[in-house]
Amino acid sequence: MVAERLEFGCCGLKEKVMTKYLFGMYWSISLRNGFGFDIESVDSKAVWAVDGDEVFASAFNGIVVLLPILIITVGNLVEVEQ
Repeated sequence: MVAERLEFGCCGLKEKVMTKYLFGMYWSISLRNGFGFDIESVDSKAVWAVDGDEVFASAFNGIVVLLPILIITVGNLVEVEQ
């Protein structure tokens, strides 16, 4: 079971990420090197999740909005079945 209120980043652990848990979903803003516009609906995007000192791979289910310099993600983490 994925723990609640985790911090996650879509592109790496050293990246600056701001994550908040609101309305039952994770809202995340992170930086990117790009200038295009894009909106994606994802159901299995790989992300790193941090729970205290534990770092593990997880999947993200939600919406990803790519703006110039910013990535905005809204959704939830789901368990990865092996």
